[in-house]
Amino acid sequence: MYKEIPDTPPQEQVLCSITAQDVLNHVFALRVTAYDQSLLLRRLLTLENMILTEIHFKQPLAELAPETELIATTPYDEVYEQYLLAQIDLMDMELDAYNADMRMFTSTYGEYAARVRRDTRPQAGSQVTGYA
Repeated sequence: MYKEIPDTPPQEQVLCSITAQDVLNHVFALRVTAYDQSLLLRRLLTLENMILTEIHFKQPLAELAPETELIATTPYDEVYEQYLLAQIDLMDMELDAYNADMRMFTSTYGEYAARVRRDTRPQAGSQVTGYA
């Protein structure tokens, strides 16, 4: 038998940002690895720059500090964890685990990109440029 849920008005979605250190802490809690924080921060910088340039059309970052707030917010902030776990599996030559992690990452990344495209409206009067 199903429990009846009373009608409640939908609550406003709260978007929470996370820092690079939050992601690293979670990854280190999930996976025992010999790789240090600086290596994983460089991999995280690669992903953050992909998101900034490919999805948000912004300038890439030169560096990523542990206290840097990342651009993807809930529920899409899992993309960072999924990417780092895949990178760890790749460096460990665990190819089956890498492929599974990359499928999850690709799915979340695609959903996030689609959501940004749906929610972002061009400014009035803006034009597409750069085409010959």
